[in-house]
Amino acid sequence: MRSFWFDPYLWIHLAGAAAVPIWLEVCFLGLALGNPLLPPGLEILLVAAIGVTPVLWMQWQRPFYIFSLLVVALKVDALTPNQRRLLRFFKSFQTKLLSLVVPIVLTYLLWLLYQFTPLATDALATLPVPQWHLLGLLVAAIAFLLANLFLQVPVSVLRVLFASEQAVTQAEPYPLEQIGQNFTSIGFEVAQILPPLSIQPPPSRATAPAAADLEKGKADLDEGIANEEETITDVSSLEDVSTGSDTNGMQPGLAEAPPETDAVESDAADWDDEADWAQEPVDPQSADAATASEAVQSESAPEAPPPEEAAVKESISNEPTAAESSPSVPQPDEPVPDNDPNRVD
Repeated sequence: MRSFWFDPYLWIHLAGAAAVPIWLEVCFLGLALGNPLLPPGLEILLVAAIGVTPVLWMQWQRPFYIFSLLVVALKVDALTPNQRRLLRFFKSFQTKLLSLVVPIVLTYLLWLLYQFTPLATDALATLPVPQWHLLGLLVAAIAFLLANLFLQVPVSVLRVLFASEQAVTQAEPYPLEQIGQNFTSIGFEVAQILPPLSIQPPPSRATAPAAADLEKGKADLDEGIANEEETITDVSSLEDVSTGSDTNGMQPGLAEAPPETDAVESDAADWDDEADWAQEPVDPQSADAATASEAVQSESAPEAPPPEEAAVKESISNEPTAAESSPSVPQPDEPVPDNDPNRVD
């Protein structure tokens, strides 16, 4: 919304266009009063000349001073620089061209109204008014003049409202000493008619610190959001690295677990073999050799495993294997141990 649109005088005079149909209706009744004395074309030309010429001359030479209402007008000294800039547009060439279009349109409407005057003549004859057609023409001419005035001023205001903000800002304020000479002012001059409208009131001292605190809080919030996003990015990168290591099967701390399990299983198998060997019958002739072998084995035998390995060996030895779960059938060539539960004496 343009800043100069807040000027109340522009909108008040633009709303004056609503009175145009009323004045045209009065003009129609004036044309219908009494019996025609002149040819129709001459009567239309007479009414149009009286109604168009004064207003057209005013808009071309001394446009209407819009900072006025009814019989009062705002003093020139009380005008703001922005209001004086707006007066430049009422003197522009585009406004003068529009002032030529308005009478043409209204004169055409006058001709249409004159065609329907016989319909209202009979109705007016029943009223207690003098049936003087010359009086009717005078009333029609005055009403048509007011219709022109109430349409010419809104059209010129509409031209100003369509001006750009940049054009109004760059325009030079109209000189104070020339406003009274170049504009038509009707009424008594007063210092103020309408209260001024404040577009953007300056902030008070009480609201200034609040605005500063609001800006500071907004900056802190943005910084916190940025730190949170960095933290989320770091966590995501760590998760990607962890996922990659799981995919390759190289988890830290578990890479050497299988060799330790294999070592424990091999030691358990050696212990089982030693137990089976101890249960076999000993040959007297090989007793010395066995004794020597035991001595060698005792010297080369590994040290006792730690408690943790012992617990693992015990858990492994307690688990039934496939050979233990199914009854073993001794082979003919292999001796059956004495402690075999499946042995048959």
